[in-house]
Amino acid sequence: MKICIVIPTYRRNVQLVRLLSQLAELRETYMGQAEYSVFVTDSDLNNPASDIIQQLCDRYILNK
Repeated sequence: MKICIVIPTYRRNVQLVRLLSQLAELRETYMGQAEYSVFVTDSDLNNPASDIIQQLCDRYILNK
């Protein structure tokens, strides 16, 4: 089974960091056979925290 998680966001940096952290914990503890991918879309092109968000996304990407 493949699961795709799509996270649309707009100026919700704190919540996004919390969610990505929780998904990372899930990935580390999940023992099932399902594979999952996480996609983040940020609608704020001028987001001052975009560098931080990009670093978090890079941290959680499995297949580059």
